[in-house]
Amino acid sequence: MRINVRFIFYFLYGAIFISLLYPENNPDLFWHLAAGRKAQAMGRWLLDQELFSFTQQGAPWVNYEWLFEMAVWKLYRWGDFRALVLARAALILLAIVAADRYLVHRLGWRRAAAEPWRVAARSANILMTHAFLASRATMQPELFTFVCLPVFFLLFDKLAAKLSKMRADQETYLLAGLYCLLFSLWANIHGGFVWALGYLAILFGAEILAWINAWHRSAAGSIRSRARGGEDALERRRRLTIVAFAALAAFAATLVNPYGIKLYEVIVRHMKDAPFIATAIHEWQPTRIDHPLSWHYWGALPLAVGLLIALWAATGRLRFFGILLVGAFGLWAARHVRNLAVFGLVSLPILWEALRDAAPWLLARWDWPLKGQRRFVVLLKAAAKVMVLLMVASGVGYGGYFLGERVVKTGRNLWNYRGIPKAYLAAGKYPELAFGFLERNPELLRLNIWVEWGWGGFASWRLHDQGARFFMDGRYIFHHELKELFQRAARPDQWTDYLKQRQVDLCVMHHPDAEAFLPVHSSNAASGKPGYAVRSWHGLAYPQSDWALIWWDGNAMVLLRRDRWPAGLPKTLEYKSRLIIDPHQVENQVRRQELNPDVLVKEIGRNMREAGLNTRNANLLRVVAEWGEGRF
Repeated sequence: MRINVRFIFYFLYGAIFISLLYPENNPDLFWHLAAGRKAQAMGRWLLDQELFSFTQQGAPWVNYEWLFEMAVWKLYRWGDFRALVLARAALILLAIVAADRYLVHRLGWRRAAAEPWRVAARSANILMTHAFLASRATMQPELFTFVCLPVFFLLFDKLAAKLSKMRADQETYLLAGLYCLLFSLWANIHGGFVWALGYLAILFGAEILAWINAWHRSAAGSIRSRARGGEDALERRRRLTIVAFAALAAFAATLVNPYGIKLYEVIVRHMKDAPFIATAIHEWQPTRIDHPLSWHYWGALPLAVGLLIALWAATGRLRFFGILLVGAFGLWAARHVRNLAVFGLVSLPILWEALRDAAPWLLARWDWPLKGQRRFVVLLKAAAKVMVLLMVASGVGYGGYFLGERVVKTGRNLWNYRGIPKAYLAAGKYPELAFGFLERNPELLRLNIWVEWGWGGFASWRLHDQGARFFMDGRYIFHHELKELFQRAARPDQWTDYLKQRQVDLCVMHHPDAEAFLPVHSSNAASGKPGYAVRSWHGLAYPQSDWALIWWDGNAMVLLRRDRWPAGLPKTLEYKSRLIIDPHQVENQVRRQELNPDVLVKEIGRNMREAGLNTRNANLLRVVAEWGEGRF
């Protein structure tokens, strides 16, 4: 039966493209846009100093992603967020297509091969690659790393094949030029080129180990095996030279950037800060087995290792490169969840190659005699056969379900919007209403503003052109601020002093969540006995004597330091009650008849008029009505 291969793959590519047309939700995109806009306004190619904060105003900034910033800003000017969403989907799809092409090249297949098992394997690889990339599928510089990695694999393999045959024809020079150009562009877009350098380092180490192993085996063998070992040593020496040359050329090409070797200083700084960053930023945290987006990782890692071990048992030769590559990238992915996508791009070709090479041995008869064979080997073969079936079934089954679920969700979203809207952003993720309030009161924009870590880029994008300056945003130059910030935030009183020391005048922050409420010592006014009261961290860190609540909506609240109140700002903006900040404290005040529920109803009504009806003010209105009836 002849299979229409192109239809199958085009159908998969089309479904993947549609699944990627969801609202943009990457907070870092906004400071990239702000930097690109600022650089153009200043007549520069790149912004190499900090201009958005009041904490590091004018400080040097190694902006090694400047080319991405320029590209996304130009793209935004041309087609707003609709163009960015389409570009994001196109880049992810291009990475998947490149990964498929590399798999076909590595396994020596023809792209038009219609054998059912090859079509199933390629389909499973496409679906699993999409599953790995989906966790990082937002508009960010890392998308170019996902495209560049499989392109690097293809270029390196073809260039190494040419050099190993000592051919210096026109195609060799073209491949070498494209190879260097790839790394030069890569180094000006994203620091992910270090994954390619790591790949070459692992390959170099694997070749040395294989050389040592071959020398050891030939030394204990016959004269013929020694002669063959000498030929192998010559070939391995040639491969080592090629890998070393490729690594040196790649390193030299990455130096073609505005900062030269300083780019590597920033990368080393990231590596040193990684343990702390993992405690503060979600994408740097370890990969948890209970998270659905990591299940394909926890399935692919033991499967790849198991197949490589099975090959070792079958042939008696250990594939050092495969073991080292899967082990190293698997470890990096386990330490930081953001590395799952890179692990998938690197390990899936190794996995499928191991499956192809092990198939003749793994799919042999089940009733092999035990005579002359160790029981361990027989059990290993049986387990490996099951793994082969699980490989294709899980790749197509899980990957297909993962893709189908996202297609349905995205398709429903596009139907509701009747296409891709102009401002296609994740609803409720950014404080748009709060920033609109600041825009309507420009006196507040002249103050020193503190915003949440994930909102800093959006703040720079939305308010910097109007003169606003912020404490920090999501860039690496503020990582050191996080260390002191987390230490001071451990205690509310220390946080209060910290904001005063850093001259923060206005704060835009999240509402208190369940973990923000804590018991504090209190005394019973009637009996005078000591006890406990539930207070929010925000209520203690922003005491009403020092801070005034001047805005809140369903997503954020704004507090202003009283001694920094602008002269032209109406005093009527303040909410006298702290119901949204410290509800348990307000409830106790109502219980003691220190506060009339009617006052709370009026303030909630005012909030509904200003910020619109939302879940928070609707629920608070219901609760206050119950308090008025004496139900607590």
